[in-house]
Amino acid sequence: MFYEWFLSSSTLSSIAAEHGYSRRQLTRWFENFWLVHVPDNTDSNRIYDQLFVDGTYFGHQNCLLVASTKAHVVAWHWCRQEDTFNYNRLFDKVGHAPLVVTTDGHQGSLEAIKTTWSQAHIQRCLVHVKRNIQRYVGLYPVLPSGKALRGLSLSLLRVSNLDEAAEWTAKLQQFHDVYGKWLSEKTYIKDLKPEEIPKKFRRNKKFFYMHSRHRSAYELLAKLERNKHLFTFLTSQEDAVEGQLARDTNSLEGGINAGVKALARYHRGMPEEHQRTAVDWWLHLHTQYPGDPIEIARSQKWGRSALAKVQAASTNNTANDLDGAPARYDTGIESTHTNDIGIRKGSMR
Repeated sequence: MFYEWFLSSSTLSSIAAEHGYSRRQLTRWFENFWLVHVPDNTDSNRIYDQLFVDGTYFGHQNCLLVASTKAHVVAWHWCRQEDTFNYNRLFDKVGHAPLVVTTDGHQGSLEAIKTTWSQAHIQRCLVHVKRNIQRYVGLYPVLPSGKALRGLSLSLLRVSNLDEAAEWTAKLQQFHDVYGKWLSEKTYIKDLKPEEIPKKFRRNKKFFYMHSRHRSAYELLAKLERNKHLFTFLTSQEDAVEGQLARDTNSLEGGINAGVKALARYHRGMPEEHQRTAVDWWLHLHTQYPGDPIEIARSQKWGRSALAKVQAASTNNTANDLDGAPARYDTGIESTHTNDIGIRKGSMR
């Protein structure tokens, strides 16, 4: 009944009524179940063809980083923010580098791939690339250059073989040939009145590009093409053994992240630790070889093993422990002269 409740959109009251119990009775029964540790069954010795990595936030300070294949969850890591350090912790759980890592382009994930999985190839999610270009030039651009960039971003999603990839790259070069000088047009700060200077260019700038948004859109496409991050799903295909490589992170964002977000939405108002435990169970049950929740809970005495450890730790006197931690309580303050944080003697400095 416990995981039937939090893995569905049903309320606790409806689960209680369905089984003929009161809500209060189920709450008492479930109290220890929250202490059952969700096992991590990640196979750190396995090498994958392609892994998708992404982060999703629950509130402002709970970030969940997930690594997955197209079919199942591989590993996950809870943290405060999506950055290089925490992506490295996620990669440490996975173990060996995959052939291809597909990411939405977050700087933390890119830096972590370079440092931890330097031998892996990077595939930027082409759907996110299209959205980034749309953010720069708009959904319905007016200028011819904006329309051309918008067209390049849309045609990027239709590339399905190396010939089409070469054709797209040629079109990008043609865009630069036509609009390169136009994108390089500058406005010098000294030639403008103070009120005419855009706020974002007022500090430490001698000039700014007149068509900065279009230039940023082009520079993004050019950089990704130069780094070989656009068509990795094609160039690495012959080395893959697990099937067709994907060009986007839709399987992760639309399948896994959407699932855990829906779970949090169904049970909004749940305490933070309970919410994380529910998400952990959901992720574990969506790994390739999940364990039986009943057997996992039984092996941990339905949560009583963790409860006993907590109670023992809270009542243990650590006064004589040699781990360097301060004692929770002691018998008094040392009266002899020592070099620790006890009584100090001598003149005050």
